[in-house]
Amino acid sequence: MNWIAPLIVLAAIGVFWRLPTATARRTLLLISTLVLSGFMIWQLIPGLDQQPLDRVIVALGLSAANILLVVVTVGLAQRAKRGQRSLVWIGLILLIGVFILSKWTTAWTALQQPILSLLHQPAGSVIPPAAWLGLSYLLFRLLHVLLEARKGQLPDLDWRGMLIYALFPASLIAGPIDRWPRFKSDLDRLDQPFRADHVTNGAWRLLVGAFKKFVLADFLAQLPLNLAAYPRVTPLPMLWLALYTYGFLIYFDFSGYTDMAIGAARLIGFQLPENFNAPYLKTNLARFWQSWHITLSSWARDYVFFPLARALRARIKWLPSSAAALMCHLATMIVIGLWHGLAWTFVAWGVWHAIGLFGVKVWGDFTRPRHIRGSRWTSALGTLITFNFVMLGWVFFSAPDLPTAITNFGKLFGVRL
Repeated sequence: MNWIAPLIVLAAIGVFWRLPTATARRTLLLISTLVLSGFMIWQLIPGLDQQPLDRVIVALGLSAANILLVVVTVGLAQRAKRGQRSLVWIGLILLIGVFILSKWTTAWTALQQPILSLLHQPAGSVIPPAAWLGLSYLLFRLLHVLLEARKGQLPDLDWRGMLIYALFPASLIAGPIDRWPRFKSDLDRLDQPFRADHVTNGAWRLLVGAFKKFVLADFLAQLPLNLAAYPRVTPLPMLWLALYTYGFLIYFDFSGYTDMAIGAARLIGFQLPENFNAPYLKTNLARFWQSWHITLSSWARDYVFFPLARALRARIKWLPSSAAALMCHLATMIVIGLWHGLAWTFVAWGVWHAIGLFGVKVWGDFTRPRHIRGSRWTSALGTLITFNFVMLGWVFFSAPDLPTAITNFGKLFGVRL
């Protein structure tokens, strides 16, 4: 069944470029978006194979929930644009609540049990949160829409266009997190004629992404990368090699998916934003986060870091600027950590990066007034330090729990923690 989705995509792309009007293309794009997103959700629902109809019902339910979230967001955003901005809080609470529910395993499991009982599924059957495909990306796109509508800085929107934007199949699985104004500019150009470079550039990007994901990342995934599985007598170089390999696995897997998303969108003339820019070669941690999962880090910067910084300056005037900066970094990076899951390991990972970013700020505040300029050697040293700092952060990211992460961290330095 895995070959059905690519065939649907290829057929839809061929028909798309044959349609003569923007309205017809928009209609096909909307239908394809709903069908493909529903089909991908259906493929991810495990444990119901003996009851195909039940599997379809669950997939339709999750797809309907996605549509409902989009329609409610559009309604509240339109009201906010007409001056009823207090209603935005209803949408924010709803979206954040759904996000917490999807990440909170206990609540997610409890909520679905009555539904599975109605479907006469065996006791203990569970639909994993991952079956609600792309929910984190969907919610962050919709949160962006509500927050911009509250500020009165959102272009015109309708629920059809928003469905395409929020559930765009190419970027639903692993992003990037596009912004509505940029995506709308592509929607408004649906009447553009066919261009060969759309297909050649898109196909090339697809091939690059597939090579990263299915050759490099899948190969690295076969290696023994679990630090907890290594005995304490393991030579330190072997442990560090496993850590570095895991770090490159994360990069090739994630950036490979992103390349494929950008390439697939390019086939129909959409230019999704870049999400990676050689992050492991950056000279400090701030530049790393300007190059790693760019759309998520910029989202958190615009909707967490800057608003919190403005609020602290306005309401706690006596707070030292360094303390305010540290608080903003902590809040921002913890949000990014929790975006991956509600676990203390992700909180620790966020705190690790927040401390690193604060250190970069303190160092910049020290060197900037003194006009201290770096050389090629200091840049190389900065890259080496940044690379290893990021790699050590993956210890928290990869561990199943915080005690294991702390133990693994100690192993890398030959210390019992």
